[in-house]
Amino acid sequence: MKFEAPNKITLSEDGISFAHELETLFSLMWHEVREIVAYKEDCFGVDSICIGFRISDSDNYLRVFEETEGYEEMLAELERRFPDIRKNWFNEVAFPAFVPNWTTIWGTSFSK
Repeated sequence: MKFEAPNKITLSEDGISFAHELETLFSLMWHEVREIVAYKEDCFGVDSICIGFRISDSDNYLRVFEETEGYEEMLAELERRFPDIRKNWFNEVAFPAFVPNWTTIWGTSFSK
């Protein structure tokens, strides 16, 4: 089975839905979020910044890429919903290029 990356983010009062075409791939409720991370993936010549959401006690993250429709609106909503989110995380993640720079921007980091 081929994994489809979300290409649309939909925000609601209760949470976020991530869809590919017309199919919802996953959703999360705001109150479920335990950690939000930002990092980069090397896409062969360019980097893509990702936001990941951890909603359980495992190290599984629901992730979305910066190219996804609704990404900027999602970032603004994250600042509203999580007022103590790190404000200057982008530069920490973006530089240097081609390095993942995994960074917790809100919540408690996962530890085994």
